[in-house]
Amino acid sequence: MATPILTTKLFVPPLRADALLRARLIERLDGGTANPLTLISAAAGSGKSTLLCQWLVQRRQPAAWLSLDPGDNDPNRLFSYIIAALRAVRVGIGEAAEEIFEASSPGSLEPALITLINEIAEVQTPLILVLDDYHNITDPRANRLMTFFIEHLPPNFKLVIASRIDPPWPLSRYRARNQLLEIRGLDLRFRREEVAQFLSRCMGLELSAAELASLEERTEGWIAGLQLAGLSMKGRGDIPAFVESFAGSHLIVADYLIQEILDQQPEPAQTFLLRTSILHRLSSGLCAAVSGIGDAQAILYSLHRSNAFVIPLDDEGHWYRYHHLFADLLQTRLTQRYAAVEIAGLHTRAAGWYEDNGQIAESVDHIFAAGDMERAAILVDRAAQSLNFSQRYTHLKPWLDRLPEDAFKRYPRLEIHRLLIDLGRGTVDMYEETLRQKEKLVRSLPVSPENDLLRREAMVSLANFYAHQNSAHAIEIAQEALDRLPEDALEMRAYLHSVFYRAYGMEGDITRSAPAYRECFRLAKASGQYGMVANTSMVRAFDLCQYGRLDEAAGYCQQIIDAAPADGRAPFYPAGPAYIGLAGIHLERNQLVQAEGLLTKGLDLCRQGAIYGMYTGYIQQSRLLQAQGKLEQSAQVLQQLEQNLQRRDFTFTARQVALRLAQGDVVGAASLEGPLMEIFQGSVYA
Repeated sequence: MATPILTTKLFVPPLRADALLRARLIERLDGGTANPLTLISAAAGSGKSTLLCQWLVQRRQPAAWLSLDPGDNDPNRLFSYIIAALRAVRVGIGEAAEEIFEASSPGSLEPALITLINEIAEVQTPLILVLDDYHNITDPRANRLMTFFIEHLPPNFKLVIASRIDPPWPLSRYRARNQLLEIRGLDLRFRREEVAQFLSRCMGLELSAAELASLEERTEGWIAGLQLAGLSMKGRGDIPAFVESFAGSHLIVADYLIQEILDQQPEPAQTFLLRTSILHRLSSGLCAAVSGIGDAQAILYSLHRSNAFVIPLDDEGHWYRYHHLFADLLQTRLTQRYAAVEIAGLHTRAAGWYEDNGQIAESVDHIFAAGDMERAAILVDRAAQSLNFSQRYTHLKPWLDRLPEDAFKRYPRLEIHRLLIDLGRGTVDMYEETLRQKEKLVRSLPVSPENDLLRREAMVSLANFYAHQNSAHAIEIAQEALDRLPEDALEMRAYLHSVFYRAYGMEGDITRSAPAYRECFRLAKASGQYGMVANTSMVRAFDLCQYGRLDEAAGYCQQIIDAAPADGRAPFYPAGPAYIGLAGIHLERNQLVQAEGLLTKGLDLCRQGAIYGMYTGYIQQSRLLQAQGKLEQSAQVLQQLEQNLQRRDFTFTARQVALRLAQGDVVGAASLEGPLMEIFQGSVYA
């Protein structure tokens, strides 16, 4: 299921007709178009977004825009939105990359990113992408991918970032390479003449030179402070006294002014502002449901017209948001005036509105904020039924982690979803006793159409793990699942025959394992699951190598390569592991030149779209370097591999290999290659 896209996040915010043009900063932005990266980094309320909007209007060039919020911190969701933003200005861009993103786990998105970069490079005209409010992106995985993205930007592409804080990227390197244009808070600071123009033109206030100088000094040219001051001065007769008392750091000033503004608002508007401050985005229906005030649209329109920090998100005036600083201050005031139980009630209302409007993810977030774990469990269970594995990991797992343990007893489907995630990540230990406990849990799920589908999926995953511990039982439950599958469930049937192949192989029953492999290959190819074709074939080739049957093993690798679609319009990524397998066979024969060429080709394909083959590729690369007498470089390859992996058993085994290489024990290191491959195969296709 594709990530739902909220289109209002892709709109360039409309400018006020009386907005003060920042000509000197626009000129700087124009002068930095040769730099692939522009960073505007300053505190909240410094005018970053407004400046970017003005620049884009002046350039008269379509640009992709994405307003980020905390929900975009997930790497899959972040790049789904980036593709949607690019597609809003360039139809069709990112189609190939989007398919890979949707099928990838958060730890294996680099191939999809490479595909996206290649698609951008194919566009002949210049492209600009603006990411506003990037400070919401704190996930290390997302920032590592963004760093990779920046360092491989094509010449026709310019990335512009607006953020309250510097992103955790190697900015010093970009400065040294003259690849970065920076605009900081000091640059955004309003000068004396700009302060005068702003207060006069935008706020309708005429101040003396002394008053302007005092206000500029005390606000330090901070536009949000100036705007708050202007709002507070409107209609006052004691402006000189107000300016004289206007002092303190901008946070203290902002707190003071928000009280001034709120205290002067009518009671319904104050109530509306405080109650709706829990929302990231505002619409009349949502605000009415949360605030309990019926005329929400009129209030939103009035607040926007009075420049009270309500920002439109579309041209029709259906969706708004509060200025981020304004929202923070409103939320602080909310906690001061409302009891915790009342605030929880606001979140409950928001959750109900989102649920009624089919936006379950937003509903779940608010119900968690309300602390209603019973309702949260129900909503999470409902959402989980429509998620594939990748979405289970990126969306469902954080929700499951927040639920109390007793919720899993009341809603057993949640426990099965948690098990499927753990099996898919390879974090379930493979002791038979543990697997028996998990199987008992799966079988205890009450009978229903939804439960039966979930139980079948879990049993198939368990069968794959059983193949390494109790092959007879693996065959038994795989056959049970196969008997209940419809004939057209080709992908699941292919998976089950892969289990048969592995289990019969563990028993040494070659007469049954070989036909099981052939059927797996046939079904996987028929269902287009070439990744499964490649994985199962590589297991077969590896088994044959252990018996010295190198020619047959090479035949299986070649069979994968030959499985590529005939049109050849796109790279056939599953061939990557096959080339790596052939490289290993040439290594066995000490044919180092041929091995190196095949390994290079295989790793290149794996980097683009067959990430599961990278690990085996690194092992073969280490072996090649060993054979070439480059033991130190061989150890470095494995150390790099260890750094890129999170699985404890794989990392521990890789550490043993690196240690033996450092000791010159090449034979001992090579003996661990089998366990490394087995661990990886169990983790990726579990």
